[in-house]
Amino acid sequence: MTQKKSVLRKIGKYFAFTAILAVVGLTTAHFVWKYSGSNQWELWQTKNGVSVYTMKVPGATRLQFKVTSRIHAKLAPIVAVWTDTTTEGCRNFLRGCTVGQIFKPFDEQSLNYVQAYRLYMPKLSKKPVAMALKMQLSRDPQTEAIQMEVSSMPELLPKDGCCINMGAVHNVWRVTPIKDSNDMVEFEFRENDDPGIPYYLYNRFMLRNKMGMPRTAERVFNMPRYQSAEFAFLNEPAIKTATNASRVTDTARLEE
Repeated sequence: MTQKKSVLRKIGKYFAFTAILAVVGLTTAHFVWKYSGSNQWELWQTKNGVSVYTMKVPGATRLQFKVTSRIHAKLAPIVAVWTDTTTEGCRNFLRGCTVGQIFKPFDEQSLNYVQAYRLYMPKLSKKPVAMALKMQLSRDPQTEAIQMEVSSMPELLPKDGCCINMGAVHNVWRVTPIKDSNDMVEFEFRENDDPGIPYYLYNRFMLRNKMGMPRTAERVFNMPRYQSAEFAFLNEPAIKTATNASRVTDTARLEE
């Protein structure tokens, strides 16, 4: 009996030592990863005219992503897609997306709007991710490039425990017309998100989805429902700023 207890004690010590080594190893790997990085865009993969870049910023655990390509699309339909506030429009890019309250509608004076969204990602989280996003459009009168900058406004979200409230979001969509081409543009997308899920899942999951993004965007930009769209600001010599944008108050809340 004494010998059996001695064997069990040795086994217990072995597993305890192994567990300590695993914790030390994982902790060390975490901090090595966190403080690594060049703070520069680095090419991850190029395939079929699509280039995907990653950037690791020292002190951050999540990667930033950039996608570039050339696609067939016209500017007015692109703006129509960017300003589509319907669930159908959101699901053109995000399958599990459902739109919520529009805190501020789009107008051609401010060139922005603010809206709530919920994103269901069952592979990553049981709870939906809640977002309140400001979409700010702008136009370069010299290159005729149009850009949409997406930033989060988490203060507009309720803290009722229903969802994982999205943290920092800063995404930039940019398309630049190619000279001597009627419907060809340079497409660029940059992503820097904090969706509230573990960074090792985020880095792996998000990277896999980036290669197909330009083709998805091209398909959506050319949907018939967007082809008749017209926007006066696309024909103006200089872009209007957002100085007259309506204020969004902290009292606004996501509609259930």
